[in-house]
Amino acid sequence: MKRTSGYSYAILFFFLFAGGLHAQPPHPENWRSERQIIETSNAQYFADIARQDQSSFSKHYADDCWIMVPGMAIHCGPTAAVDYFRELVQKKNVANGKFILIDLYGVSDGVLAEIGFYQFYDRAGTQIDDGKYITLWKRTKGHWKKFRESISTSR
Repeated sequence: MKRTSGYSYAILFFFLFAGGLHAQPPHPENWRSERQIIETSNAQYFADIARQDQSSFSKHYADDCWIMVPGMAIHCGPTAAVDYFRELVQKKNVANGKFILIDLYGVSDGVLAEIGFYQFYDRAGTQIDDGKYITLWKRTKGHWKKFRESISTSR
């Protein structure tokens, strides 16, 4: 039977406990203002769709965002939001909708994860899609922007 040296235990101890020494994301009680900012942004997101305002819509996303939606190409980079907007409005006929934020938690300093459900409606007000989503928000130039977004349809 091979004996394990004290050096191996020291390395194991370091990796097990050193993680606790890093700065932790803010506590959920501190996210009330972030939650309000995100909920306001989400409402404005669908107001921009209803007005077919792709310029305002694109401001919800960081320049280096990724948008991953079933049945569509993955949209990445500075043109991702405009490309996604065109597919959403012109090809999928989305005219309105809502995000239902279920959970918000810190991933790291300046990054939050939003988890929830969504509903998309056409111009007649008929629900055309629903599902769940995960969005990573990144603080960019003092503003919270969508950085990574993954949507999964229930249909």
